[in-house]
Amino acid sequence: MEKINIAVCDDDAAFRKTLELELINYSRENEIDMSVRTFSNGLELLISEIKYDLIFLDYSMGILNGIEVAKKLRGKGVRCPIIYVTGYSEIVYDAFEVKAFRFITKPVEPGVLNKALDDFIFQLKTNKLVSFVSDETSITMFSSEIVYVEGKFHGCIIHAAKKSYPIAQNFAEFTEGLGDRFYNCHRNISVNTAFIDRIDGSTAILTDGRKLKVDKPKITELVELMESYDSN
Repeated sequence: MEKINIAVCDDDAAFRKTLELELINYSRENEIDMSVRTFSNGLELLISEIKYDLIFLDYSMGILNGIEVAKKLRGKGVRCPIIYVTGYSEIVYDAFEVKAFRFITKPVEPGVLNKALDDFIFQLKTNKLVSFVSDETSITMFSSEIVYVEGKFHGCIIHAAKKSYPIAQNFAEFTEGLGDRFYNCHRNISVNTAFIDRIDGSTAILTDGRKLKVDKPKITELVELMESYDSN
């Protein structure tokens, strides 16, 4: 796993330091390479040019509150998970508006923080943010939005729920970075196991009714992979 960049934005210096130490401790215990940067207000975070994988936001921070900061981040195209850490429990509904990943109240309990980080790491492994060019248009989406990828000649076709995108990128190169939920069920077909409804013989029946061929030697492994994610 590549280094994870985390931002902590809170106007309480003591809390910033405490949370930073908790994150560093988590990274050491779980042998995860993390880089944590702290900000005392939303303006500092907004001008940062670093691409963050996870952002911790407080709500009450003076000039811009946490919801306003999140709206500006989303407006800039920032799609990474946001965890609100605040004493203002009444903002929980506003947090959903900016698609917050979690809402944790202060004081933060280590068990609650660790569970949120565990869930984030699981999502990071299984849900990648991918970018590609299709028909001269640059597109960015989460791998969880991709149903399956089909290799075609020197490129491939990305099949999402409602649209397909032909790209010139090599099939093996593109699918390598999609995350653990994708499985090469057949030659030049990589399917997102989250979209498989069931396996019928050597055919994967997808949730939208589409059917994909599964190589017979791979059926057992594919079923085990589906079951492992269903149990999480």
